Amino acid sequence: MSDLPSPPPPGRPAVPPPPGALTEAPSLPAVVDEGSTPARRSRWPLVIGLLLVAALIGVAAAVWAWLAAPSVCEGRDVRSDRFGYCLAAPDGWRLAEIPDPETDELFRPDGATTLTIQAVQTSADLASFASIVREGQSDDDLRPSEPTAVTVDGVDGLMWDVELVADRSSIRARTVVFVSGGVGWRVQFADTTEAFRDHAAELDAILGSWRFL
Repeated sequence: MSDLPSPPPPGRPAVPPPPGALTEAPSLPAVVDEGSTPARRSRWPLVIGLLLVAALIGVAAAVWAWLAAPSVCEGRDVRSDRFGYCLAAPDGWRLAEIPDPETDELFRPDGATTLTIQAVQTSADLASFASIVREGQSDDDLRPSEPTAVTVDGVDGLMWDVELVADRSSIRARTVVFVSGGVGWRVQFADTTEAFRDHAAELDAILGSWRFL
């Protein structure tokens, strides 16, 4: 005979399992950590991207402003790259082509009016540089007048007149000196004494248009 139990008769319930026996694995409740929060994506890539865009916009705006800004020499027809300046010459003036590497010269072909420009390296201040120039003129038997203040492109300078009498004619000259960036400038305007008053205003116009490069 078989040791297996016989199935229950029809209509009779099955014998319940003994106490402590498990028929199915119990389902465990989900564990929720109320103190935890969902992971958030870092915002640093977005911030860095916005900063880069802002930087590119700033650079583009600066370049556009630089390109759109007028040149410092706009409207000025005389430019000296070797000395580093530009200016607007009055009507009728011309730039002389002279071999002297230390001097630029402008002149009026219809008269004796000339303008010479010199620039030299110097460690002297304005007062000392002006004194050197004035002493050189005194050595040439000229008598410089008392200097007066003048401004050239925002740089302080000094200006005075001298007169030279020779061969029954006289020449009057106005000297302007200024020092900028370790360079001493000497600008001298000369004309006959008779025409000096009529043309001196052109020197004022030249100095007013002066720009350093």
